[in-house]
Amino acid sequence: MIWEKFKKNLWLLCLHMLLLRKVKVSSTFCAAALLLLLVAAYFWKPLLNPSQMFYSSHSDIVNYIGKLHYLEYISFKAHGQIPLWNPYSLFGNTHVGNNVSWLFYPFFLPYLLSNSPFIDTINFVSHFFMLGFFTFLYVKRISGSSFAAIFSATAIMFTGRMLLLPYTGHIFFLGLAYFPLFLLLAELIIEKQRFLYSFIFALALTLQLLSTHIQMVIYSAAVLVLYIMFRVLGEFRSSKSSGGVKHHLLLFAASFVLFVLFSAFQLLPLLQYSLISDRGIADKAFAASHSFYLLNFPTIVLPNLLG
Repeated sequence: MIWEKFKKNLWLLCLHMLLLRKVKVSSTFCAAALLLLLVAAYFWKPLLNPSQMFYSSHSDIVNYIGKLHYLEYISFKAHGQIPLWNPYSLFGNTHVGNNVSWLFYPFFLPYLLSNSPFIDTINFVSHFFMLGFFTFLYVKRISGSSFAAIFSATAIMFTGRMLLLPYTGHIFFLGLAYFPLFLLLAELIIEKQRFLYSFIFALALTLQLLSTHIQMVIYSAAVLVLYIMFRVLGEFRSSKSSGGVKHHLLLFAASFVLFVLFSAFQLLPLLQYSLISDRGIADKAFAASHSFYLLNFPTIVLPNLLG
């Protein structure tokens, strides 16, 4: 009954937004409202039941991450301090250097004040929305089409990989929400050539580092470098001027330098901890143990190619 009423109200709100378009309300505002409604529709049960867990009882939040958040909660409640050391793991190890502690990520600071699962709900809802909204802004900028931008934003929010995150409790992959923002800022840096966008780019990179696994940051950086090279080369071919290319590269270099400086308080403990991690000292065979080998790539299109 509740779900039927919600769907009815959702359609009424969508219709209302279309009517607002006729009175010159910003298409960006309408898109943001629609995307937020779609995310709320997907997470309606935990939103209406704040004490309800929407993830599996065997998820990473239950088995590990939730325990870290509880350590932070009781430490802050009892002593008013953020725990930099975890005495309960491996006979004691650094907590600030743990790649999945995310002590300083702004969205995770409420864990210091409460142990409610509703914080997990809000984090998933907000990051699903951010992923869709940043995608909308990026696609609209490169295509000029609001329809294409809405379609792309909805598609990326509700891909199979994203929909699995709540069930598995993979809250550490929510940093994916910043990747379309990186692409948008890269476009703005190339088009506007202003240091302000380089500064915001560095802040966005820092937020991703604070919110997700270092592996995701490395993947994002690798793809960004390729994207930036492709776009700068395209600008050079169209303008035939090396001066603009140098300016672009300087702005991007400034972004990455600022990113290292902004994130040093978290990056340095991570690098120190990596020296004693099994993943940090593993050989190539271990690193590639779950990789998708080049020989298997054709099976994406032809699943039965290799038998």
